[in-house]
Amino acid sequence: MASERSLHAMQDPDKAHIAITHPGALVDPRSTSHEDISGHSSDYARPAPTRLIDCRNPNRPRIILTNGRPYVYVALSYVWGKDRPHRTTKKNLSTYMKYINPTAFSRTIRDAVYVTNKLGIGFLWTDSLCIIQDSPEDKHRELLSMRDVYRHAYLTIDAASAAKASEGFLQDRPPLDPDLVFPFICPRGAASQLPERGSLYLYYYAHSDIKTGNRGNFRTGERAWCLQETMLSTRCLVFTDSTVQVRCQTTTQNVDGVDHDPRGDVPRLPDAIFHHARPMTRYSAGWISIREAWHKIVKDYSSRRLSYRSDKLVACAGLVEMFAPVIGSVYVAGCWSDDFLLHDLLWYVSDRTSTRPTGYLAPSWSWASLEQADLGPFPDLSARTRAMVAVVRCTTTAQDDAFPHGPVTGGKLMLRAHLCRCRLKRGREGQKSEVLLGTESTQGVHDRNGLGTKYYHREDLVDTLSVQVLSYLDSDDDTFKKDLWAVPLQLVLNHHDDGDEFKGILLVPCCSHDVSKSLKEGNQTLKTFRRVGYFESRSAYDLQELGWDGEWSLETATELVIV
Repeated sequence: MASERSLHAMQDPDKAHIAITHPGALVDPRSTSHEDISGHSSDYARPAPTRLIDCRNPNRPRIILTNGRPYVYVALSYVWGKDRPHRTTKKNLSTYMKYINPTAFSRTIRDAVYVTNKLGIGFLWTDSLCIIQDSPEDKHRELLSMRDVYRHAYLTIDAASAAKASEGFLQDRPPLDPDLVFPFICPRGAASQLPERGSLYLYYYAHSDIKTGNRGNFRTGERAWCLQETMLSTRCLVFTDSTVQVRCQTTTQNVDGVDHDPRGDVPRLPDAIFHHARPMTRYSAGWISIREAWHKIVKDYSSRRLSYRSDKLVACAGLVEMFAPVIGSVYVAGCWSDDFLLHDLLWYVSDRTSTRPTGYLAPSWSWASLEQADLGPFPDLSARTRAMVAVVRCTTTAQDDAFPHGPVTGGKLMLRAHLCRCRLKRGREGQKSEVLLGTESTQGVHDRNGLGTKYYHREDLVDTLSVQVLSYLDSDDDTFKKDLWAVPLQLVLNHHDDGDEFKGILLVPCCSHDVSKSLKEGNQTLKTFRRVGYFESRSAYDLQELGWDGEWSLETATELVIV
């Protein structure tokens, strides 16, 4: 059931006062984690971004330079869309510092100026106007401080209902058609001798995400950049399709009084990040909560869209900066070089129609190298796991040393592992592919070539590869790779009483002379590979067929590099 007020609360900008000026809209009087907007003062001023929009006179906004001084300001999180919002450029900057005609704003920014002014906060930050959009130098400099932009803002306006900047977020929100309507007779009040008749509106539970403003109606929940903008913000004022929410580090509330369903909420930063300035003890409860939080972030982030694929490691860099001090491991292109690295390598892409990007994003072993990568569930730490490889080294090369958590130009993962020759067995339409692995008895049948064993590409040899495992190719571009190798990475013993499970990745050799040349270790040139997929099996018999008798000696394993 939803109140009519909740469905009409944002019919026009004037009625936005329900959320903007109502004393209880931004503060739960029972909670000390909130601060009332109406009582903010200069005591809250924080280091400000380079530029802000002065909204104190909403009819004559202008850009100001902060010159390092602290300000109380609001930040905006929104979706640009294909119609690019009006932007600050090198040519119009000097003019905009005097005056910006509000009609030049996109509707979303115009609404943000209005809300900022009504909150009694005079300054707004938005990327399209506060960053010089045709200056690579200015963009780079501002990206380095993106974490602080949202972390230091008094609050962030989340234009969740707008699919593009031209839509705005203060538009009409017509009520939904109820599934059932019942007459409701109110008790006689003292002021009236006649009963009042009303209506009781009922909605199926399937519509609850619409009422509660969960992510199903968050346009910003589809944009990768908006994840860190929301998570880094101290508090958010969220304008959803049906209501307005206040979100802080501890809770989310609908300002119209409708109960909020927390399922589907954007992840929150774990409390341990704020309480620990030093690396936490590995496998302590706090450390595990941090790693689990990062796992959830990657799953959410990977499902979102980027207008520019090259932003893959840029749009989450602010979150990395928050996690790095407490995780205490070296960050490597979306992963951490600690005991969980093998877990992080076991991602997969369930949509085989995906294609590889034309430009370089990340090493092939990283989830950041492709769109829509899925890390699967967080590992069950109560299960007995055993590494089937040894990680020798994992490194990346930053594009800019001043931006160590940003984009990379290369990376390599060196393993000591056992390689299994394999062949892809394509599933029928709508079915998953499978891979046939070479068994212990067949691995030595053919001539050695330094990688392990070599199989000639003859169809009649497919029967010699007898261990069949489920596989996920990283991209449809890799469907017909013939020179395919498998590396079992991890064994989970008695996985949910279904038997032992082992997982690994699929590789193809790199043929690039430049790559091989760049990976010399001393006098030795290591064999180099590129990841092309993931596989898993829950059959103990499969392990025995591969020669696993409880352990594999890594002394006889092959050293290889994945790039």
